[in-house]
Amino acid sequence: MSQPSSPPRTVFAQQALDLAQLFAMAFAEPIASGKVLYKVEMSTPEGPSTGGGVQGVQHLTLVPQGGGAAIVIGLANRAQKTAEVRTHALLQQMQERRSPGTSFALDPAVYAQLLERLKSFFSNGSMTVSIADATAPASSAEPALPAPGRVPWGLVIGIAAVVLALGLGLGIWLGRAR
Repeated sequence: MSQPSSPPRTVFAQQALDLAQLFAMAFAEPIASGKVLYKVEMSTPEGPSTGGGVQGVQHLTLVPQGGGAAIVIGLANRAQKTAEVRTHALLQQMQERRSPGTSFALDPAVYAQLLERLKSFFSNGSMTVSIADATAPASSAEPALPAPGRVPWGLVIGIAAVVLALGLGLGIWLGRAR
């Protein structure tokens, strides 16, 4: 009996699959940070087509070997020849937003080495690599929003004046139009 064959893949889907296989070979060794081992993985296309590359985004994740939540550290798109990798600072910022008081567990020096390897891997594959970094905290020079329950009367009066002026102007215009 012959084995059932999988449906043929489109060019973009095959390129994405090839990239994921190369990635798996290049990042086969787990990364150690303290007592935790992380596997660096790239997702593969879910079907035989990526919609002409439109659905060709492949996520880069750190998967703790002892169990736990995977951490998305970037993405790649072979069809567009682009990759984006998040900095340790951004991952730390995202972790704090999700779970205040906790930190991104991977050692910054270990992650910096991984970041360089990722940049090199994608650059050698003729892909443009961008780095997503943490945003700076909001400046205190930004206008403050009114406290909950307080009405910004200056704004209310300003809007009322504009509405009144427009209403009067429209009334005068309508009176002339008759």
